[in-house]
Amino acid sequence: MINRKKILFDGDRQLVRARFFELKKVNKKHAPMHNLCTIDEYHFRPNGRKRSEREQNNLLTQLYHEKLSELRVKEESVAEETKKLAKGLYIRTVMQQWIDNDVSPYTKSITAIEYMRTCTLYLQIVGDHSIQEFRKNHANIFQSGLQKRRLSNAGIRKHQTQLQIFLNWAYSEDHLEKPLKLNKIKVFHNGPVIFSRTEVEKIQKFIENSQLKDSSPYQERCIKNHMRAFLIARYAVLRCGEILSMPIRNILLDDGVLKITEVPELDWVPKTRQERLVPISPILKYFLEEDISHRDKSEHWFLDDGLGRRFYASNSQLTQVFRRYIKRCGLEKFGRKPLHGLRSTGITAMLSAGGKLDFVSRIAGHANIQTTLNHYVRAENFDLSDTINLLSEPNENGFLGSM
Repeated sequence: MINRKKILFDGDRQLVRARFFELKKVNKKHAPMHNLCTIDEYHFRPNGRKRSEREQNNLLTQLYHEKLSELRVKEESVAEETKKLAKGLYIRTVMQQWIDNDVSPYTKSITAIEYMRTCTLYLQIVGDHSIQEFRKNHANIFQSGLQKRRLSNAGIRKHQTQLQIFLNWAYSEDHLEKPLKLNKIKVFHNGPVIFSRTEVEKIQKFIENSQLKDSSPYQERCIKNHMRAFLIARYAVLRCGEILSMPIRNILLDDGVLKITEVPELDWVPKTRQERLVPISPILKYFLEEDISHRDKSEHWFLDDGLGRRFYASNSQLTQVFRRYIKRCGLEKFGRKPLHGLRSTGITAMLSAGGKLDFVSRIAGHANIQTTLNHYVRAENFDLSDTINLLSEPNENGFLGSM
């Protein structure tokens, strides 16, 4: 019988998936994951009759070992092919190997799509050539081609970074004789464009007024989820993905914390891949207590459709909602991100009110305190009058300012 810890039931895609720990690579944190069957096939025989629990277990065991055998054969075939063709492979072939063997099994589908996009752009701009013929000139042609396509410097650098990751892998697999380091385009990092307290209150008031209008049950649920997302972004500075992927079970009201951790049902992990606990402020706690007490038992997600499914399928859908609110409130501003702007505003507010940098960084979920320093401790986001007034305050020796 197969260990059930290896099995994941993907309700969104109606698939039964499995992690193959036997194939986990040393340099990878997670084991590769593959589909076994549909949830319907798991529950019902081909003739339509329902499977018993024993039959379900036997089916998963059979499918798991068949897939494992198939993957091992494929792995051995790839290893053998790599040995035979260690020299002279074309970059299109090597890129495909990279996507198939090192990207798709270990990364989220959206990440794999981004890497594939980089490979496609490279082949369109530079063309196919032997991997061993790769020179820095090819990287320069790639950058020039991206600039002609009017990509931003940040977009160009993203593709250069992903190309660098590919080249590092190619070297580790002996497709390149020596490691190559690309010269990436420089990007000027603007600080986050935050909201003023008045602007934040204006957005909240707009959502509250929307709740008072006559609307259909679906519209009421929409606006409820908008208010939930707004308040947790404002008072807990969560990222969009953290809000969207939060199950109700991770709202620990008795402990006074929000638990940001891996969500197996979605195959979702936090950005920093580290679990953290975010304290719940009094205002947010009051809202959450009221909100959860009126929830239907079938609801599973913080942003739920009322039937135990996530209300929004992607971060972009939730972001678009708040982009419309910002526009309706007349608060559009170049560089201002709709939902992330609330997070940036909250982080800046904690710092300007005297919050300790390392504590704020931990609440925000930054893996490195330097991220907080570089992006949020910026003079343009603070009232500098309090700082200059320190020169007018007597110190312990009776002098004005520091001597």
